[in-house]
Amino acid sequence: MEDFNEMGPTGDYKRNMDAQQFELRKPLKTFNKYRIKAFNRFGVAYSKFIEVHGVEDRDPTQVKRTLNLHDSVKLPCGMKYIPPMAKVGFKKTSGSNPFESSQWFAFVDTDIFLIRVNYSLQSSFVCFTEVPPCCGNTRAKHSQYIFKIQNSTISNNNLWKIKRLHPESTGESTSVKAALGEKLKFACVYGYPARLDLYWTTPRDLDNLTLVSRQLNNRFIVIDKVEQKHAGRYTCYAEADGQKAYHHYNIELFERPYWRSPLENHTVDDEATDVVFNCNVGGKPKVKIEWYINGTVAKHHVLYNQQLVKIDGSKLTFTKVSEKTRLMVQCNASNEYGYIYTNGYLRVLQLHPIKWATNLPQIARAVEKQTFICGSNVFGSPMPNVTFYKYPDGEKFDPKAREDKYIIGTQNQIGCKLHNKKYWSCIFNQPNYNYSMAVQDLEIADAGIYISFFDNKYGNSHDMKTLRVFNKTSISLTNLTTSKIIPKQFITYEDDSLEVKCSATIDKRIKSELEVTWYVERDDGSGEIKKELASSTPGVIVDTKNKDIRVLKFPKIQTTMSGVYTCEGKTELDSESKSFKIIVHGRPDAPKEISEPECLDGRKPSIYLREGNENGDPIKGYEVEMFLTAKCCSHYKRTSKVNITSTQIKPIGIDTVLDASFKYEWDIRAINKYGKSEPVRVTCQTIDDVPEASPTNVCAVNSPANTINITWTPIKIDETNGHDFAYHIQLSDSEDNLPPAASVANFAEKSRVFKKVKPFHKYIAKVTSKNNIGSHIHSLEYAVRSGEGVPPNDISVSGVKLLDKESIDNIKISFDAIANTLEEADKLMNGYLNDYLVVVKYKNKDLKEQHFIISKGRKYEFCKFSSRKRARRSSKRETDLLRDLQPFEEATIQVYARNLRGDRGKGSDPISFRTPMGPPFGGKELEADCKAGFFHTECNVEDPKDAKRGGEGGKTKVCIRVEGQSGCVCEKEIEPDDKNFVCSDNVKNCTDYTIELTPFNVDGNLKIEGATTVKKAKTSCGSIILKKPKADYQEEDATSVKVNWKFDDSAKGVEPTHFRVEFYNELHTNSSTPELNKTELIGFEDHLIIRNLEEDEPYIGYIIGMLGPTTNGAIDESTSQRIKSDHFKFHTGTRSKYKLCKKLTK
Repeated sequence: MEDFNEMGPTGDYKRNMDAQQFELRKPLKTFNKYRIKAFNRFGVAYSKFIEVHGVEDRDPTQVKRTLNLHDSVKLPCGMKYIPPMAKVGFKKTSGSNPFESSQWFAFVDTDIFLIRVNYSLQSSFVCFTEVPPCCGNTRAKHSQYIFKIQNSTISNNNLWKIKRLHPESTGESTSVKAALGEKLKFACVYGYPARLDLYWTTPRDLDNLTLVSRQLNNRFIVIDKVEQKHAGRYTCYAEADGQKAYHHYNIELFERPYWRSPLENHTVDDEATDVVFNCNVGGKPKVKIEWYINGTVAKHHVLYNQQLVKIDGSKLTFTKVSEKTRLMVQCNASNEYGYIYTNGYLRVLQLHPIKWATNLPQIARAVEKQTFICGSNVFGSPMPNVTFYKYPDGEKFDPKAREDKYIIGTQNQIGCKLHNKKYWSCIFNQPNYNYSMAVQDLEIADAGIYISFFDNKYGNSHDMKTLRVFNKTSISLTNLTTSKIIPKQFITYEDDSLEVKCSATIDKRIKSELEVTWYVERDDGSGEIKKELASSTPGVIVDTKNKDIRVLKFPKIQTTMSGVYTCEGKTELDSESKSFKIIVHGRPDAPKEISEPECLDGRKPSIYLREGNENGDPIKGYEVEMFLTAKCCSHYKRTSKVNITSTQIKPIGIDTVLDASFKYEWDIRAINKYGKSEPVRVTCQTIDDVPEASPTNVCAVNSPANTINITWTPIKIDETNGHDFAYHIQLSDSEDNLPPAASVANFAEKSRVFKKVKPFHKYIAKVTSKNNIGSHIHSLEYAVRSGEGVPPNDISVSGVKLLDKESIDNIKISFDAIANTLEEADKLMNGYLNDYLVVVKYKNKDLKEQHFIISKGRKYEFCKFSSRKRARRSSKRETDLLRDLQPFEEATIQVYARNLRGDRGKGSDPISFRTPMGPPFGGKELEADCKAGFFHTECNVEDPKDAKRGGEGGKTKVCIRVEGQSGCVCEKEIEPDDKNFVCSDNVKNCTDYTIELTPFNVDGNLKIEGATTVKKAKTSCGSIILKKPKADYQEEDATSVKVNWKFDDSAKGVEPTHFRVEFYNELHTNSSTPELNKTELIGFEDHLIIRNLEEDEPYIGYIIGMLGPTTNGAIDESTSQRIKSDHFKFHTGTRSKYKLCKKLTK
């Protein structure tokens, strides 16, 4: 380390070789410059200068000054040197805070100016320098002033003159040298005892430039970075009390030396070439250049390390470089304003090719259509030539026996070269040459061993790479709806569906996982195209069940799904993708940029809007849906719709006059041929006013006794005009002159009940609208009537009789009216006589009582009473038909008089009677399941659900007839308990039959039929194979046995319809002709009982089954088919235990 003021001792620092740093063991000297010198046997190099800044802290010199009041004074701070970034300050000796620059103080370099002396300065002050934390963080005192203030010798203020304190030159102008690109600050300081106005003029209008700033009441100008435009004259003006002073600054520009481009290093081989170092510098005035070689001044045409040097100003040339050399070159550039230098190096090499780095593994893998690049970093001097070979995979390469047939190219110059229209080779850098060879548009046949062979006059080297080439990944996109390849641009429609299959195929030799992903690209609304996963789009599904296939599903296409969808298949070697663009035609986007309408009571609003996207069809118009919400009652809302044709930014006129105190909301939807867009809502709210109307049609309705229920037609919601809305109801009795009763109802109510009033009495009602602003003044009074009273208990109906009791359809009731006129009846009822109620009660508690009403068909008046008319007479005798009575039931009957509310009096005395018979089951059909077989039909019959017979002697008539004929081939009557029946008389095979079932009741000689049930069935056709019955038996008693038979469901054939049992005594089997017993022939049964057998005897029997036509229930055995069961044995019992024991003993 060198001190340019003096050489420092070696003990002042410690060198750290690893970090290439110096550790200073004691502080450097203030204001000195240092630089570092590095040298070895080839030369010397120097670092840039290091300047050490600081301040000298010493005991300040005391200066006593006597100052005139109102005078202006310059105070030197007495400093030797101001380091960069230091700040000059001035403060009271006893104080800690320095004075700031103001209209009374100014600081310029090391000088302090008192603009106007006043008595506050009569004290002790100190001048100091403050260094910021970067450079020591110290405050050094320099001078101490002790001031004494005396009155000025000038008593007349008009004699004061403007005094220039800075600059101090006697002339009108000062020249200032300014360095381009650096900061410049110059000042103008004037003194005056009164207010002084200062301003500047500049050579041109620089007010808008940020590099020019004016500070402290225009005393200073600071230019942060000087440019050519800042040259010229700057004038500072001072004006006060009619006086004017000025001073010019002439700014002249200079430029310190600077580098236009760096000095390049040169590394060359020994090929006798010229090496040129160019010192490209600038500066104003012109820069002087001096060259050094290895720390000594270079001279023209002198040999350095056997290299001849030529110097031509900014260029230094080493001619015919041929020897192994290392040199350091230094360029020094200076003018009167500065000095710069830089170092460069020359290296002359002699080196055989050395491969030291490669950019690929020994075995490389690639896919078709890719480019394979193999490269090597090789040292060598002179530059090695390179020969590229391609050997078949598996063949050995011998550097000493290279085969020319495998050569694919050679190169011996810096740059790039094409071989055989397929192979590129490039050489860059020196001497660390970068060799590379590229095979473009790879094919499977390009696989093999690629060798780069390097050689120069000092030796050779080679690099070898093995290349494996695989088939590239392929992608196909298929529309699953049409099973066709999807086009690059696909137009679809909103609410359609779409499924696109992405199939990816890779070379099976690539042992890598295939990753298949769907992406989408679309405008994010700001004009930027955003790429994201397709599955992130709402409503879009990516099926990932198969790793090689990804199905992109659009279950319900929306316009927001438009975009470019890309399927990408990726392996460790390559990636392939295919895209298609979806254009969705559908409903337009919602309108944009909607303005708020003017919202005034009594006016029609207009709304301005801009169209959204059309989405495939021009916008034809707009639908506007209006929502009204009244302030009076937020639950009340009303909607209306209107279609309006409008485009671009034209206003939409709303054909609705706005009412006071309403919140108006309009949902606006754009319309094209595909439908309507999502809505955009516009809102406004009108102010309050008094209600526009009061309720109309004030009336009363019938209500419980001693109450009156006032009703009214509410005003329109548009007429409420405010909040806190209510109806005020008043009720008064004009006859009694009592104070009116009052009540309050809200807007939603349409009635109000007053209690404790006279029943069936006339009153006066008044209903008024009121809100937060006030009441409607035009409300009317209405006459109304209170509710009916309860009928007295002594009102009863007399003269009750039943007429035409023989027929259930014609029975009538007759009774006497309670009064001769309706008016008399109303007085008796304490209300209106509305109707008579006939009540029928049945003794059967499962039956509900029946009510019959005989109405008077009157007009009832509770308001808007008609003028008085003559009394309306009432019928003396009332008669009415009793319909839908329950037939054949014990019952009682009573009659009541009722008022309009349904209250009734005592009622007539009850009369007991039995209702007439009716048709069976009330006319409902029987429930029947009918079928047919060979020579017979059969039915299963059930009564209708929830129905009664309604009479006595009831049977069911059965008629079987050939379809299309009138006569019954088989006819019978079945009892109510018979649920199953068979009809076989005269029934033939393979014939369509109609089965009619008619129930009936018998009332004396009268036969009352019910509804006829009709079923259809067809008897069996074809040849007959009978099933064999299987028999077993049960002992009934000592002389009786029950024989049962059944059939195997899995066996083929038809079951016989008629059966008998033939049997004989087993003890008689030795006889040549045992006695055979036969039972009677029975039909359509599954058992029979054999009686009168001998006790304790064994028997052998079998069952004979027959199938054939019948007449009068008897089968014709001669024409019938028969089948015989297997024999079975049975044994009769004994009457006493003794005989049983005796039998067992044997």
